[in-house]
Amino acid sequence: MAFKQEWITKELDPDGINYLNAFAETDGKLISITKLRRFYGELKRIEALGVNKELLAFRMLQPKLAYTVGREEIKTRGPIEKLAKEILFPSILKVGEPSLTDEVRNSRFKNFVSVFETIVAFHKYHGGAK
Repeated sequence: MAFKQEWITKELDPDGINYLNAFAETDGKLISITKLRRFYGELKRIEALGVNKELLAFRMLQPKLAYTVGREEIKTRGPIEKLAKEILFPSILKVGEPSLTDEVRNSRFKNFVSVFETIVAFHKYHGGAK
C-alpha cells in the first residue's frame, strides 16, 4: 500500500493509521526521534499561530526537510528520504496549494498534523531510534 493523499485532503482513516503504523515499525524505526521532534516542534508552532498566517513558514518545511535528508550519509538516508518523498513532501504541497480557501487549508493542515502525530506515536511505540 502507498500513502494516499486523501488522508490529507479528506481525513486519516483506519487504513491510513495502519499504513503509518507499518511505516513506523519498519523504515520509521530507523529515523532518530530528534529529527522527528524538530520537525514536529515547528509544525506545532505553525499550528499555534495558524497555518494561513504562517503559510510561508509551512511551505518552508519542505526545503528544511530536504536539507535534513541531504545531511544524512547516503547509506543511512533511506528511511528519512522515504518519509520525505512519499509522505511529507506531497502532503506539504497539498496543504500549501495557492488556490485553497482558508477553511480548506485549515482542514488539510489539521489532517497533516494528525498524520505526523501518528508517525511520532508509532515511532515511540515501536522503539524507534533515539
